[in-house]
Amino acid sequence: TEELSRSDKFLKDQIDCTDLEDARKCAEKKSGGFYLRNNFLFHKEKVLGESVAQLVLPKKYRPEVLKLAHCSVFGGHMGARKTIERIRYSFYWVGMSRDIKAFCQQCKDCQLRRQINCKDRVPITPVARPELPFQVVNIDIIGPIDPPSAKGHKYVLCLVDQHTRWAEALPLTSLTAKATCEALLTIFMRTGVPNVIASDNGTNFNASLTQEFEKRMGSSPRFSTPLHPESNGLVERFNQTLKKMLHHVILEEPRSWHTKIPFVLWAYREVPNSTTGVAPFQLLYGRKPEGPLSILKNTWMAGQEGLQLDTTPVTLYMEKLKKQLEDAAEKAKLISAIQQEKMAHHYNVRSTKKIFNPGDKVIVLIPDSKIKLLSRWQGPCTIESRRNQHSFVVKMPDASVRHVHQNKMREFVASSGSVNVIFEGEEEFGDVESTPLIEDSFCQKIKSITSSDLSATQRNELETMLKEFEPLFSRPVKPVAIGEHVIELLSNVTRQKPHSYSVPMSYRREVDRQVKELLDLGLIEPSNADVTYPIVCVAK
Repeated sequence: TEELSRSDKFLKDQIDCTDLEDARKCAEKKSGGFYLRNNFLFHKEKVLGESVAQLVLPKKYRPEVLKLAHCSVFGGHMGARKTIERIRYSFYWVGMSRDIKAFCQQCKDCQLRRQINCKDRVPITPVARPELPFQVVNIDIIGPIDPPSAKGHKYVLCLVDQHTRWAEALPLTSLTAKATCEALLTIFMRTGVPNVIASDNGTNFNASLTQEFEKRMGSSPRFSTPLHPESNGLVERFNQTLKKMLHHVILEEPRSWHTKIPFVLWAYREVPNSTTGVAPFQLLYGRKPEGPLSILKNTWMAGQEGLQLDTTPVTLYMEKLKKQLEDAAEKAKLISAIQQEKMAHHYNVRSTKKIFNPGDKVIVLIPDSKIKLLSRWQGPCTIESRRNQHSFVVKMPDASVRHVHQNKMREFVASSGSVNVIFEGEEEFGDVESTPLIEDSFCQKIKSITSSDLSATQRNELETMLKEFEPLFSRPVKPVAIGEHVIELLSNVTRQKPHSYSVPMSYRREVDRQVKELLDLGLIEPSNADVTYPIVCVAK
């Protein structure tokens, strides 16, 4: 019958599979949990306290089982752990867990659907603060704000100075490049023109008019990586604070919120910044701000402290002001360095260093749909070039090119596909031209293994060293007769035998090969000692 023929075919494939030779030998010895039943090879294992008879799979049947257990509707693309548990109830083979984990990791559909986690972000380094106020500023837009003001304002242009954390905000009626340039000019007439203006890739910021305006003002634009607002984090954090304060203002006066922006800005500038430890007002003006609370205090203390006019000469006053500014700047510099290092350390604890090179296949962590059930990441994509330290130019599946930050990229794990083979004696395909196999030297193998983790300078140093000492690396390894080390053992002492650990089945063939290789090279020799220590297998 068909069922019997399929059963006989499976039994024949199980017997002929070279990967199961060691397992069949163990079954004959009744060791390792293997046993024979009607000549079929089984493995016994306890799953949740229940003894399960697992049919040992030949190599050619494993892909079919993996696809059924993971990719089919019955598998549901579950993770490696649950896929292992599902297969363990029916089948077994040596190295099963490793193969299932690799299969699930290489599943394209799972890779394009996997959630973003902290391991996707790369380590950061603290950004150096400029030495002077308004040398480098960050700008951004919040809005549209609903309801708009009585004068039609729907947006707010925000600007934050990197040195003092001084913030500016101007309401806008539109997001045109002209309105943006006029607002920036209004701010610059009070603060001076900065050397660098950092912003995101908003159309009003990278418009030709805005860039020409910045060029004529003597400022250099600096754009963040698309879809990576963290690189413009200084003003993004201020945006959150401003939105929170405007929320309470709009609830009370929904049509005149634009008139209250100077007051909420004062509230922000008056208190010490969490990074610098100094109020932006004090860091900019060199004195503590006199706000409503100070005025209220002076009102209640009227008559107790008489008003004293400052009769200090101008020269002494300027020296005093300079000293106050220097003290505030030094304090802010010290506290900022501590806070930035603390923040970077806290962030980097849960980040992962990722290395990408041009030509690598990656997944871009940008959804391709707004519908959650249909949304997937995009890929596989190809890295074309490196833009800067943490961003790359990536070719998308639709042949478009995008600028992507490393945090939005993940390595694409490709599955090992099948390869068609034509033997040299075949006549069906006509004349078969063969290329002589040129075996790479040992030096080339070392370079191919290690060069991906090295910088350009380190690679050059490695290649120079390998080229200079190539004979030492290419010759076979031999023992050097420089003497022997003798260990004298105490007599009449019974040495305790160490606990024996059996080598895992999946490692035994490789262990036997390496032991034979070391014996052939003369690096080890057989021993008849009374006490032996177990082999330690280190995965590399």
